[in-house]
Amino acid sequence: MYLLKRREQSVYKPTDLWTLEDDLLFLKYCPNKRDRCYHAISRDTSCRPHEILRLRIRDITFKTTTDNYQYAEVLVNGQTGSRSTPLFNSIPYIKDWLDEHIQRGNPNAFLIPSRDRKNFGKRLVGISVLLLVMYHGVTVSLDNGSSQNRESKICINIRPG
Repeated sequence: MYLLKRREQSVYKPTDLWTLEDDLLFLKYCPNKRDRCYHAISRDTSCRPHEILRLRIRDITFKTTTDNYQYAEVLVNGQTGSRSTPLFNSIPYIKDWLDEHIQRGNPNAFLIPSRDRKNFGKRLVGISVLLLVMYHGVTVSLDNGSSQNRESKICINIRPG
């Protein structure tokens, strides 16, 4: 058996990745329910951005276990084919967003639709997620070396709209 050596070296360090605490702080301060839903689903499923942006409301099925725990399954169609992925931690954010969804009665509507005038209700494209983050100006800086509360160390700047 031969091991292939990886040619490319990642520019990211493990400390560059967000922890669960970082995610919770972002979700707490993110002003938009749609963006919170997207972020929660992306962390819960580890799907590619375009796979999440292609989801429709009908692709999410809420289920209950025999122990009365609720979870959801999402049918994702992507590069590796169709697969069913369970959702656990993102359920409250999905339900919050579905209560305010611009086409909540339409099961064929995109789960994460565009809200701008030109493409209202249509599918967001991958670059739109990056542009949304840049527009909101969300930056997170954490100092892990201090003994102070992590919440007091976060800096989230939201550009007024």
